[in-house]
Amino acid sequence: MAYRSKQLIEAELEQDRILASSGILLSRGILTPAALASSVQQLAAQIARVAAVATGRPKLTSAKAVIWGIDSAGLS
Repeated sequence: MAYRSKQLIEAELEQDRILASSGILLSRGILTPAALASSVQQLAAQIARVAAVATGRPKLTSAKAVIWGIDSAGLS
């Protein structure tokens, strides 16, 4: 038994902007399949590095800590 129907999965894939952009890059010869795969691997490695740093940081345990983090980053 599938969690989602095949039709629903296909409909969602048709709306996927990353897949659409990748298809354009390939069809127009802007990137080769190998270059696209390399870019995806590099991005995945970058995401993994950022995630490793983020998960090593102390957890914010109160609203005050969250607000302090936003204020100190100049995001407020």
